[in-house]
Amino acid sequence: MTCLCPGPVKTNFQKRAGIADSNLLHGPLLVEVQEVARIAYDGMKKGKRVVIPGWKNRAVVESLRLSPRRVTPKVVRRLHEKKQ
Repeated sequence: MTCLCPGPVKTNFQKRAGIADSNLLHGPLLVEVQEVARIAYDGMKKGKRVVIPGWKNRAVVESLRLSPRRVTPKVVRRLHEKKQ
């Protein structure tokens, strides 16, 4: 089994969910859907348990693992705020 953790992906979902103006969707972490699908498929074929597309998304995940727990909610809240 492979767990895909895509991060923000460029689709119409955000618009339909009413979150198209989130900071997360206008930053450097946004990945194209075709790239996510390709990376996920390649990871699954290689037997990877967890696939996180994009080095920037992987860096965010690793930095949150190392940061103090009280910092994580602040970072996540900031990412999901409306773009200013």
